[in-house]
Amino acid sequence: MGVVHEAINTWTHRRVALKLMHPGLPRTVQRRLFEEARTASRLSHPNVVDVLDMGAAEDGSLFLVQELLEGEDLHERLDRVGRLAASEVLRVFLPVIDALASAHELGIVHRDVKPSNIVLARDPRGVLVPKLVDFGIAKRVDDHAYTRITLDGTLLGTPHYMAPEQILDDEVGPPADVWSIGVCLYEALTGRVPYESTQLHLLLREISGLDATSPRLLVGVHDAFASPIRAALSIEPALRPTMRELATMLASIGDADDVRTVPPPAGYHSLDELDDDDDSDPTVVELQRVSVPSVQRVTIDESGPMRAALRIGIVNDARDLDSVQLRDAFRSALDRACEITRFRSYAELVDSVGEGDVDLAWLPPVAYVRAARLGAVRMVVAVERDGRAQYASALLGRRGAVSSYADVAGRRAVWVDNWSAAGYLVPRALLCEHGIDPDLALRSQGFVGSYEAVLDALAAGTADVGAAFCTVGADGEIVRRPWSEAHGVSVIDVSAPIPGDTFCASALLPEDVAREVLASLCDEVATAPLVKLVGAARLAPGIPERYRGLERALLVGRSEPGVAAVEHE
Repeated sequence: MGVVHEAINTWTHRRVALKLMHPGLPRTVQRRLFEEARTASRLSHPNVVDVLDMGAAEDGSLFLVQELLEGEDLHERLDRVGRLAASEVLRVFLPVIDALASAHELGIVHRDVKPSNIVLARDPRGVLVPKLVDFGIAKRVDDHAYTRITLDGTLLGTPHYMAPEQILDDEVGPPADVWSIGVCLYEALTGRVPYESTQLHLLLREISGLDATSPRLLVGVHDAFASPIRAALSIEPALRPTMRELATMLASIGDADDVRTVPPPAGYHSLDELDDDDDSDPTVVELQRVSVPSVQRVTIDESGPMRAALRIGIVNDARDLDSVQLRDAFRSALDRACEITRFRSYAELVDSVGEGDVDLAWLPPVAYVRAARLGAVRMVVAVERDGRAQYASALLGRRGAVSSYADVAGRRAVWVDNWSAAGYLVPRALLCEHGIDPDLALRSQGFVGSYEAVLDALAAGTADVGAAFCTVGADGEIVRRPWSEAHGVSVIDVSAPIPGDTFCASALLPEDVAREVLASLCDEVATAPLVKLVGAARLAPGIPERYRGLERALLVGRSEPGVAAVEHE
């Protein structure tokens, strides 16, 4: 929703964090910022970030002043080291759980507890002080008139950490935070979330099929933590412990020898080891008090760049583009400072661009369609590949078992993942176009994570139906494909060409900045290094209508004829 700067209050000389919001934000977002300030200011706890002030600058943009936290958040920590040592899980979570328990006793439910909202801050002596942040969607338990603040109807909260009742939009109380803490504990111990689906209805189905009573759920969890996590992840809110009870359960294992002696992951760096590789030079913003109470004039130090750096989000993928090279290519193309932020999944990137935590995002077709349906982005340019051969999806069957649509019923299918156009969305739409509801007709479906894994499953006979990308010529014939005769597959059908990747702006990015980005990216000379780096033919102004077919394909299950005919000009 905005940019966070390190700032200095010119009266007290205290270093603070200044959260500047984009001017002209929707009223719902402004309300959310006020809720964050008011809620956090009611909590006085050493493990909750202090809110010092808020107000409006002369240009009408809102700002929030908080204590400055030194240190990475838990999400960044896990992204870097994989998982925490068992003993350090307690050091991080017991203080945070105590903070949440205090909030619950004041009638406040956080509703968005997740690793990125747990900051591993340091005090002036360098001692770890975990801090709970972002009360922007918290609510009073007794506030019956409260309505969920959403952006164009989107859910508040991050799906992987949301309790079932929160996904269903039922009454949400303190047990929802207990569930979220349980998921965070699980991820800190194992390096993964317990339920990985990104579509809400599939997430609910996964939770129902693998609930807290299932032994499979706790694979990889240290035995001492199994009972607290199982209790926290009870599907029924009434069966979960209170936050105080959960704290007691965790505290009781704190001195156990088997916890203290568990070896950490290979190459692990203790939380006591400070990170000294951050040599960034934060923007300094001076705050000067004016006569109106709680309103401040904001003056940006003009010795640095006049324009804020554009924050660009990408997901780590097989191309593994070098961040420095990509940043430099974007700087050259846009003629302004840029920062590259990498994400582990498109679900995280879509969430961040919707919040305005990144300004621009590189999104493949399905990720763009999902983000656009949420009102989180607007397309700037589309990435065009080789104009003579176009990207498509091939619906495949195991040779000798499935060679046509008539053979599909009752078979086992494997897909890449539910963010893949050619490996999931479009082939399912092809099935629906031929009167086959994949959710009803197939014996089983599963995600295997890559096209290579799909082809391996078909070759090994552990699946009967799958899909892979291919390129087709002007006559629709396949000209390039990732499978060979050794994979033993038959081509059931090939889709119409699928539109390419997109480069999108956050819906919260000011219009004038988005127009400037579009003009810069349409300059073929300026974008030549970027186009070469990403393996594109050119960047062209985005045409959302070309993606309407994919948007309809999101609704497969009971879809209308023609859903697989993805528009392309």
